[in-house]
Amino acid sequence: MYLESKMTIDPSQLTEIHHIKPTKGFARIAHLLTAGAVKSQEERETFCAVTLLQQINIVMRSAGVHNIVQLAKDETVIYEDTEGRENDLKHAIDEFAKHIPTDERKAFDTMNMILEHDADDLIVLIDIHINRSHEVGEHPIEININGLCTHLEVTEEEDSIQENMAEIFRSQSNYDSFVNSRKLSFEKLISKIEDGFVKHMNVEDVHVQSRVNIIRPSSRVKKRSDIPSSQTSNIDPIYMDHYGWDDHSYYAWIWAEQCHEHEIQCQNVVVVDSSGNEMFAVNEEGFAAGEGDTMNVDTEFTPPDFNAIDGSLLDGSNPVTSSPAGNEVAATGAGSTGSEGSGGFFSGLADSLGSMTDSIGSMASSVGDTLGSMDFGGGDGDGGGCGGGCGGG
Repeated sequence: MYLESKMTIDPSQLTEIHHIKPTKGFARIAHLLTAGAVKSQEERETFCAVTLLQQINIVMRSAGVHNIVQLAKDETVIYEDTEGRENDLKHAIDEFAKHIPTDERKAFDTMNMILEHDADDLIVLIDIHINRSHEVGEHPIEININGLCTHLEVTEEEDSIQENMAEIFRSQSNYDSFVNSRKLSFEKLISKIEDGFVKHMNVEDVHVQSRVNIIRPSSRVKKRSDIPSSQTSNIDPIYMDHYGWDDHSYYAWIWAEQCHEHEIQCQNVVVVDSSGNEMFAVNEEGFAAGEGDTMNVDTEFTPPDFNAIDGSLLDGSNPVTSSPAGNEVAATGAGSTGSEGSGGFFSGLADSLGSMTDSIGSMASSVGDTLGSMDFGGGDGDGGGCGGGCGGG
């Protein structure tokens, strides 16, 4: 079992982003990606994307999130935390400067930042994508948030997890109480992030879909090394191979078998395969995990009997936990274009820079000389707190 929330932002709400210049560490990223110039269309689009990335980082810091796991441009991973560092933006940018190829300094398709956060009784991964071009109905900013249960982390032998999980599966009421308490913790963090978008980016309507997922692996996962590697590129962050993440996620791979063995009634949940692809979803009536082979990981997967569970199967639709404002993701064409060429949203932002281009170009050309010794605290993600309005705004 793990928690998932997907956030998107209608680009029509980002009306003031072109008036903001990236600062501190993110100004250095802009300089590195544009080689100190923002005169061409692609350079201006890149500049706007870095500004957006910094603003989103400010939002995350306002919710207490500041630990960078990965920083990437397109398919190139510029920085990956392999040591469990905290408050590591400056280190990430130093690595970015060392490794970004010269021929990648201008155009981009996707910028990606992954953050890690401890939230009460959860460990959370936040996967942020800034997409230069996108399909009609999709948004240029996509945020995928996954939460796992902190106290079910495996620190020694895998057998120890059975004892830690025993109390959860002792009864249906214990199980329901455990899942519901983690949902509340997760929703609390999601609400903080939504509030951050309102306060720091003037975004009034963050589209949110949240749900509880259970992984149904194709075979029993007896140890952490048995966790399958996903071959899918567009996956939930818990399936990615990050430092120490198998310790946190191992319990999720044996959750289905525990539900089967203890005859749990699973409700309001989406059952997914080993890559996070939806297999089926059920509502509050749920289904009996102990019946049949649906959750028996020692057998081939068999979907539940539609007739036997009397219509509780949702037939592929997702049981959604709405955001506090009651928002759900809705397709919209605002700011969208086809997948070819430059994205309409960033193209429009780049055009709107207008007379700012000269001053921005001047700033970009000198930033490489001045930022090396600059304090990367405040809003950029290195250093404590969120002083000065989370910086960079």
